[in-house]
Amino acid sequence: MKNNFRKSVKRWLALTMTAIMLFAMAPVTMAASTGSITISNPNEGSTYKLYKLATWSVADDGSVYNIKVEDQFTNVLTESIINTLNGQSVALTTDSDGYWPVNSTYQSYATSMAETIANGSYTEAASGIGTGSALTFDSLDLGYYLIVETATTGDVISTAPILIPVVSSTTAATVYLKSSKPTVTKVIEKGGSDYSKTTEDIGDIVSYRLDAVVPKYDTNDSNVKSDSITFTLTDQASAGLTVDLTSIAVYGVDSQGKETLLSNPSAYSVSTLTDISSTDDYNGGHSFTVSFVYSAIKGYSYVSVRYDATLNTSCVVESTGNPNEVKLTYTNNYTTGETADTEWTEVRTYTYQFSIYKKALTTSGSGYEALAGAKFVVYKYDDTKTNNYGDQVKYYYASSGTTTVSTADSTPETIDGTDYSYIFTTDADGYIYLTGLDAGKYIIKEVEAPSGYNLASDVEFEITTETQNGAAVEIRTDSNITKAGTETTGENNSTTKKVEIEDTKGVSLPGTGGIGTTIFTFGGLALVILAAIMFIVYTKKQRKQA
Repeated sequence: MKNNFRKSVKRWLALTMTAIMLFAMAPVTMAASTGSITISNPNEGSTYKLYKLATWSVADDGSVYNIKVEDQFTNVLTESIINTLNGQSVALTTDSDGYWPVNSTYQSYATSMAETIANGSYTEAASGIGTGSALTFDSLDLGYYLIVETATTGDVISTAPILIPVVSSTTAATVYLKSSKPTVTKVIEKGGSDYSKTTEDIGDIVSYRLDAVVPKYDTNDSNVKSDSITFTLTDQASAGLTVDLTSIAVYGVDSQGKETLLSNPSAYSVSTLTDISSTDDYNGGHSFTVSFVYSAIKGYSYVSVRYDATLNTSCVVESTGNPNEVKLTYTNNYTTGETADTEWTEVRTYTYQFSIYKKALTTSGSGYEALAGAKFVVYKYDDTKTNNYGDQVKYYYASSGTTTVSTADSTPETIDGTDYSYIFTTDADGYIYLTGLDAGKYIIKEVEAPSGYNLASDVEFEITTETQNGAAVEIRTDSNITKAGTETTGENNSTTKKVEIEDTKGVSLPGTGGIGTTIFTFGGLALVILAAIMFIVYTKKQRKQA
């Protein structure tokens, strides 16, 4: 009996001790409370690493205690940082836009921590790649975590490192990334408007403007190593454009649109022109770069680069025109130093051609024949000048089908007492092939007709192009010629796009303003009239005498 009692007591004591031991061990063996972090809008293809800096316990009232820094991060999450962060709220709050973190203290520490980690050897708790949908890290111990975007794809700026607390097993810590995307635009400035395509004369200056958005890397820019930030514009011009590097002017533009002229080299530097060797429209052209000092421009909304180029005699006439393009290269992950490029932004300049065909009726009157040796000058129409004669056209092709641009002799030639420069003479086939012309009105003036022919009257014509309205006017690559109310279909062929001028046989009269033969002509007519009068008077006198 006693033995059975003793056995029962021992069994009870053993069970009791086991229960006590299990109860005492329960906090240790029970699964720890865990939480999760969700990045709601990760950059597609970018890599995100999650570093567990410290763990802690959370009381029922939400307060945090028993903070323990992970051994490998004791030099990252230091005691002084912890003391500062202890004074900060760790509640999962976001700003009015739903972004975390709202407190700049977290961000400043996150940036310095990410730089330390990038320069050392540390193991992440988890990593993931953005797929375009939310990226979630589950089963995380409660504590402090650091999110670092270590590989950035595409043209967006990397997410700034984020220090975020996990304090709940039921509410996920959700991160909404604030990403920015630098862009660059390019336009041609002409007549106070912006264009993506323009028409010009050979020799005209084309004015370009490049506007590039300045990226914002951090809510606390003081933690960005400005000397390591790349922000460079690369500009390429085709062979038909001669770039003038001395014309470059660079401005910083603030959010109110106020411009500040920046200086070289404190804010930027310009490279020398580099030859382009390619198989596209840019072959034979030149490129240059404008490299910015980020610390000098980070306070501006965008930077604006203006420069000039001249349309030269190597230009493409009509066809594809003469392109010019720019791209922006910038640091898209300042933690790792990765860079990205924008797409090329392109503008084009066009110039046109046409021919003058000189003709006259054949002797039989049954058709026309070409007249060689007729001399012409061609003016741009200018309603502010006498007879509307503006600047003279200078460029031509020596023969049909050639692509080499020639310049008319500028030495003045006196014809009928008037000096003319840039005189064109019809060839054996009666043609003059003019090139390098802007769209607009022109006046053709014949200054010397072939022997035995009269001078033709001035002929006005207009080169027109089709356009589309928009922020930048788009111009069709070919043109139309309009003369005396009759339109000649514009084709990319100088032999069909022409202005025909007919001469008539007779006395070659002087051109407008000429006085060389005028005196003799009117003098001769006066003598003839005087002789006729004298003959009549003499005849009447003879009759009276008879």
